[in-house]
This record gives sequence, structure tokens and C-alpha cells, in this order.
Amino acid sequence: MAKCTICNRTSENGIRFLQAYICHTCEKELLELKATDPRYREVIEKLKQASYSTTF
Repeated sequence: MAKCTICNRTSENGIRFLQAYICHTCEKELLELKATDPRYREVIEKLKQASYSTTF
């Protein structure tokens, strides 16, 4: 099981993106978010931080 970069929950269903693991729930949310949604910026920042990390 991996820990989701966005929600910090562990999950078996998800994807790896760069250095990040994204659970299925967050993946679905991310696909539905609009760039104008306040949550969008938060998610992007978490993915940026993960992309600079050397660990999963």
C-alpha cells in the first residue's frame, strides 16, 4: 500500500505521477477540478512538493 500525496491516506488503487502517488479518489477529484477552484492550487502545490522529493 502507498500513501497518497494529496490526502495522505493509504490505498492500493491509484497511480504514480513523477514522485507522487495519487489514490483513485484524489485522481477522480483532480480530473474534475477546475483551475478556478481554490482546491486546485492546493493540489498543484502538493504535487510540486512531491516532484522535488527523492522518496515515495
